[in-house]
Amino acid sequence: MKLKKYITSMLVAGIVLTSTSSAFAMNNNSNNQDSIGVSKLSIQEIDDNKVNLKNSAPVEDKLKSIEEQEKEWKELEERVKAGDKDLMPTDQDLKEKGITTKGGYPTRKGTILVTKAFGVTSLTGHAGIVYNSNTSIESFPKIFSPKGQDGVYSYPNDWNTRYSSGYGVNVRGTSQAQDNDAADYSYRRFQERKPYNWTFTDTENGAKFYCSQLVYKAFKVMNGVNINHNGGIVYPMDLVNSSNTYIVWSK
Repeated sequence: MKLKKYITSMLVAGIVLTSTSSAFAMNNNSNNQDSIGVSKLSIQEIDDNKVNLKNSAPVEDKLKSIEEQEKEWKELEERVKAGDKDLMPTDQDLKEKGITTKGGYPTRKGTILVTKAFGVTSLTGHAGIVYNSNTSIESFPKIFSPKGQDGVYSYPNDWNTRYSSGYGVNVRGTSQAQDNDAADYSYRRFQERKPYNWTFTDTENGAKFYCSQLVYKAFKVMNGVNINHNGGIVYPMDLVNSSNTYIVWSK
């Protein structure tokens, strides 16, 4: 059994490295985005850490194509430009967070950061969470990490200059204390050096995390709030499209 697991691990490692190299070249030739297309992996690791959700959505377990994801990013951008009220905060939303100035780059603890201008393998976009004015908590594979670190790690809170586009997003109905709890959850995963989760369908894994899954789990575990728009795989754009979130900054 141990030999079988070892061989499987080696095969998966080879698939990841080979697929990533070829897809990187292909994607660079096809468009100007930083997202990278690679065939997904199919390892399933199930975690026992299950929490009841508010407003759960139908489960989707098939990874969308790059083209499908790009279409949804475009639709989101069009909604933002049109000033779609479902994406925007109410006065009560801002009051609950103690936000008095609209539109500034978010440094408030617990604010979600999302960008289209980066992607890991076949998952387009990237997400993280603000820990303080100088620090965000994010999850990268080692080969894409700005610091060469695998999994959950701390990074500069500089998305306004790091990426060409992005969103700052708050969760509806949560207090500042609850947002702090979500940020602290993510920070503890950094302290524990949790590795990157390559199995994007394994959203409930509490031992490994991909970027948007980490943010989703933080609010789910600590506050019981579901910010995954479609259920199933947590795409970065889902955190913006969710009816349980609203945009406070965009670029």
